[in-house]
Amino acid sequence: MRWKAHFFLNPDTTSSSKETYGFKSTKNPPPVEELKDFEDDMLKMIQSVKFRQINNPFLNKLKEDTDYLKNETKLLIAADKTTNFYKLEPSTYNELLEKTSQNPIRKHYQRRH
Repeated sequence: MRWKAHFFLNPDTTSSSKETYGFKSTKNPPPVEELKDFEDDMLKMIQSVKFRQINNPFLNKLKEDTDYLKNETKLLIAADKTTNFYKLEPSTYNELLEKTSQNPIRKHYQRRH
């Protein structure tokens, strides 16, 4: 907004023909005295925003669930053909991977982690 005001108030000012390769200029616009009150009021309005605590059962449950998952020590493994997830100890998961890697079909596929 300062650039627009600057060029509107100073029409004889021409922009430089410096090549910026499509990026915006890194120069800061000069302060415009006519916009000072507007900028101050805008800053006060932003600083006066207050947030309030809202008690929403869905968001509370969502927070509890995410906290539980973050603190879970077991691995959550997605099932192959369903949307189910299974909780396994890391050692159990590694054992299952070793068993399935000996399967002739599984040998041809790359192991993912």
